[in-house]
Amino acid sequence: LLPHAIIHWFSYRMTTWKVTGGARRVLQENILRKYFYQDESTPFPSETLFMEVFGHDVGDLVFNGYNQVFLVAKCLGRLILSLGVSALFAWEAKSSKGLDVVFLAFLPFVVQPIAVVVIIGLRWSRHDKLQHSIQSTYDGLLYKADRTLECYRMVADYFTTHLVVEDCNQDINMVNANMAALDGVMANSFALAEWVNKLLRLVWILVGGFNVAQGYHAEHEGVKFGVSLGTFVAVLSLLDSNGQQFESIFNVCMTISTTYPAL
Repeated sequence: LLPHAIIHWFSYRMTTWKVTGGARRVLQENILRKYFYQDESTPFPSETLFMEVFGHDVGDLVFNGYNQVFLVAKCLGRLILSLGVSALFAWEAKSSKGLDVVFLAFLPFVVQPIAVVVIIGLRWSRHDKLQHSIQSTYDGLLYKADRTLECYRMVADYFTTHLVVEDCNQDINMVNANMAALDGVMANSFALAEWVNKLLRLVWILVGGFNVAQGYHAEHEGVKFGVSLGTFVAVLSLLDSNGQQFESIFNVCMTISTTYPAL
């Protein structure tokens, strides 16, 4: 109960550290200052866009950008500890039984960073294109909505409400289509990172499982050699844990990239 009580206390104290609120305050304060000090020749495009930036975009940048950095640090800390455990485990198996196969526990540290770089390199062009498309279409929609509010009286007097709504609806559909396409790209990217983890686990199940079977069916000087069942399960658990941490880092980085329109 004591560890849970300590975690509970820290969870509550985190709400008083003013990290998220402080970041929002700095951004909103400087955006407001920029608005008051803007030059007449280069004003903000519209009041609607300013309110969108001041409210939604600031929150998006802080929650999906700044706050995610702490999650990356958390995953990196766990990976460093896990790397130490994996090294200790492999060294013990090598020194006591002469097993080299346990060094497969290091596979995530070698394969997954390379896989992440390859996945980002192959899919970034499509991802970046959709981000720019979302930004341009969404800014166009906001500008059109602002002009519609500004010209409300004329729209009402000429009975063209249905035309204006239909025009805005086309822009809304374009924004939604781009967002859906981006969600599809990110879903596939997340799945690719998960596939790498699953394949690494499969490699260990095949190789480690064979060594477990070999250890139970052969004896050398009265001592079983090969991987014990406990070692097999421990290495499998390490592979799964390390793979999940790399997946989390990749997912967080992709989440941070979605803040481009807000930025």
